[in-house]
Amino acid sequence: MFHANQDIRCLSRFSPCGCFSSRPTGVHNPTVQPLSMEKLERRCKRLNGLFGRLRWPAIYHFQAFGQAHKLPFHAKQPAKDLLGLSTPVLEYLSGFFDGDGCVSPAAGLSGCILTVSQSSDHGEALLLFSQTFGGSITKANRGRGPTKPMIQWRVYGKAARQAASELAIASVAKKAQLLISTSWPACRSMQEELSLTLKTLKRNPEPFGNFSCSWSFIAGFFDAEGHIHVPPQGNQIRLRMVQRDAEVLHVINDFLNQACPDQGIAIRQHGPYSWVTATRNSTCRFILERLLTAGLLVKRRSAQLVLEMTACNHALTRTMLAGLVGNQSRYTRLDTDGCSRSRDILKIRGSLRYYSLQGRLEKVSLLQSHLAERVQNHELSNAAARCLALRGDIRSLLRSGATVR
Repeated sequence: MFHANQDIRCLSRFSPCGCFSSRPTGVHNPTVQPLSMEKLERRCKRLNGLFGRLRWPAIYHFQAFGQAHKLPFHAKQPAKDLLGLSTPVLEYLSGFFDGDGCVSPAAGLSGCILTVSQSSDHGEALLLFSQTFGGSITKANRGRGPTKPMIQWRVYGKAARQAASELAIASVAKKAQLLISTSWPACRSMQEELSLTLKTLKRNPEPFGNFSCSWSFIAGFFDAEGHIHVPPQGNQIRLRMVQRDAEVLHVINDFLNQACPDQGIAIRQHGPYSWVTATRNSTCRFILERLLTAGLLVKRRSAQLVLEMTACNHALTRTMLAGLVGNQSRYTRLDTDGCSRSRDILKIRGSLRYYSLQGRLEKVSLLQSHLAERVQNHELSNAAARCLALRGDIRSLLRSGATVR
């Protein structure tokens, strides 16, 4: 394990322009030249390697609804009377469990355990699971590099059977697994057989009966597996939901195509994964408005932000949205300057197409040269921005108590 201060001193030698200097931070060095793309990529690779070895400091709280909750968390009161729960709440929880839930045999095959994991800074859904079905919320993973610390809701025994029975009513992807959990046998040989069946269903989910869908179910599923994207060019919104199990996505796709007036919704597949996308701006706004009404929790603030977006606050919305989501795309996402460069390149390409159709070869040649220069500068600037973001995040984690493994 390395000493944190040594790493910070080493990192301080990376300058914002993507250069490496032995001078103290903040001292201008006119002899330093911008790095080439090859050197920037090598630098990003080294920073990524260091970042991947960082272990986040231990967490003792999780965030939900703007408050910090101490870990481990146990509901102050037993689970509510499930018969008194509203249908929308159960549909929301079923949708979320279909996205991120897991049914596993308990130790010794004495029964089943239901678990759901989420980032520690977005524990709203897990708090609702705990308050509805009982169980506890505990630390799952400490966090490493770009992966934030995770927390997990878990319930077992009688409470797990009751929860599985209710969740199975509206479930699509995990209905078969939940029904197995509700009627776990006492016979050892049957327990072993059903344990193998659960493993098979995780790899190859099977359709189970007819399914209905609702906005509450989609709100839960979107909170678990949804993604809101604001492209760098233009005042646009894109929505996407990804899953290995295509069955649940087909159910959602059919529902949305019937419910949305402008549609623009499609389902696609690549390898083991499938995804539903909405690409038409009016449709995306319609869906987000319905999901907010239906009880969207985890991505509620993100949805509100993009619904308030205009051409004037597009850059600010992208910046604020980046602070609400995970780190999966943090180091490839364009910053404000990158968005501006991207729009300029798009305009040049549009002009290039126009003059090509007009047959104005001299203008085309000039634009091609101009475009190549802009693209090269764009790629270099993006690489330098990635290095700067990585360096900043590494230093921030080290200062907060992270350790290098």
